[in-house]
Parts: sequence; structure tokens; C-alpha cells
Amino acid sequence: MSKTILVGDSGSGKTTLIEKLATGTFDPMTTATIGVDYKVFTDTYGRKVKAWDTAGAERFRAVMSLYYRGADFCLLVFDASRQLGMRSVSRWASEVRLHAPECRMFLIGNKIDREQRACDTAGAVELAKELGFVGVAFTSGKHMPAQEIKRMIQPLFDVEREDFVDDNKRAPLLGGIELHHCEEYERSSRCCV
Repeated sequence: MSKTILVGDSGSGKTTLIEKLATGTFDPMTTATIGVDYKVFTDTYGRKVKAWDTAGAERFRAVMSLYYRGADFCLLVFDASRQLGMRSVSRWASEVRLHAPECRMFLIGNKIDREQRACDTAGAVELAKELGFVGVAFTSGKHMPAQEIKRMIQPLFDVEREDFVDDNKRAPLLGGIELHHCEEYERSSRCCV
């Protein structure tokens, strides 16, 4: 089973997202992760994914880097409802790549269910391209069905697919949709523009 990590600022919704993927439920009493926790979920093809939910608080950062080592996949989560949500993405990506240089990364703007939607979709896509992410998705760990979230992040786990063999030829995706379909995606209710 490959190693997957969830990283991002404290309060970005990593725990809620992984709980939804693993159990299909939302727990309104979720508290901040202290250290690490892990859950096992299945991708859209039924393959098991063991995902480590790492604490995003600054005081845990030095310890968390130990869990990044050997990671195959990374879901980098930011709070799409906060103006500052995307600002730390580059720092998180650098930190993960320092300890797991071969790790494939996927950017997730979470909490799009909130009335205030502060993130810039085009900016998130450009940043994902610049940082070499596999794709971008905008989600709501609280309201979206687990299957929909899994469908959106599935490109991260599709390493066997022929079109993902050469990372230089692979275009980043937005919610599982190739970038030339972005305008159509931005008009959908799932986007946070």
C-alpha cells in the first residue's frame, strides 16, 4: 500500500476531508489533529489508500517532516474561504519535496460551502502548474459525497495510466477535468470563484 499524506495549515479541513473519504461521514465535533492520525480509504477503483493526516499547527511542524519521508502521494489542503488560505501552499510544497522529492502532489481548495469564497481559481491552477502538481480540486469535506471527492482526486493515484508516465507531458487537472475545460468547470456550483 502506497503512503499518502495530507498537509496544510491548521483549520484547512484536512481531518474532515480524510474522515469523509474513509467513512463517508462528517463529524461536526472534529478537533484539531495533534501529531498525526491515519485512515484507510479506497480510491475509485477499489484500491486501498493509507492516508496520514498531519497536524498543521506551527508547533508540530518539525515532527511532521518525519512523516513526509517516503511519501508517494500528497494532498495539500488549503482553506478556500480565507483570503490567506493559498499563501502557504508554496511553503508546504517545498517542505514536502525536501523530505519526499518524488512525491506526487494534488492541491485541494476546501470549504467551498462557506458563503465567503475568497480563493482565486485561476490563481490556484497557475500555482499548481508552477509547482508541478498533478491537479487541483475544490471541495467541501462537510457537504460533498465521498465518491465525488474521490473522483476529483483520482488523477493523483493513477500512476499506472499511460498519460501520467511522463510528468513533463501531463497537464495539471482541475477537479479531474483537463485545464482546457476550466471555464466550464468554473461555471459549475463546485467552484469557488
